[in-house]
Amino acid sequence: MCIGACSTSIGRDAMRYAGATAMGRNLYILSGTLGFFALVSFVLSWTNISNQPGSPGDASLWRFTGVVLLVIALVVALAGILSSLFEQAERRADEARRLARRLSDDWDR
Repeated sequence: MCIGACSTSIGRDAMRYAGATAMGRNLYILSGTLGFFALVSFVLSWTNISNQPGSPGDASLWRFTGVVLLVIALVVALAGILSSLFEQAERRADEARRLARRLSDDWDR
C-alpha cells in the first residue's frame, strides 16, 4: 500500500504502470526458463543418455522437445516485448494528454 505517494497523480500513475511492467518482466523470466529447458533438451539429445537404463533414449524426441520449447520461448519473449512496447506508448500518451490539459488550463487563466 502507499503512504503518501498515492495522493499525487504521479504516485497513482506509478502504481498503475507497476503492474504492466511486472507482467512484461514475468514474461521475460518465463521465456528465459523455457529457453533454458530447450537448451537442456538439445544437450540431452547429443549425450549418451540412450544407453542408460530407464531413461528415454530417443534422440529425435529430445530434439523435437527442444525445438517446441524454443518456439514457445520465442513467442513468449515476443509477447513480453509487445507488452512493454504498448505499456510505454500508453504511458507517453497519458503524459502528453496531461501536459496538453495543463497547458490549456494555463492558457485559460
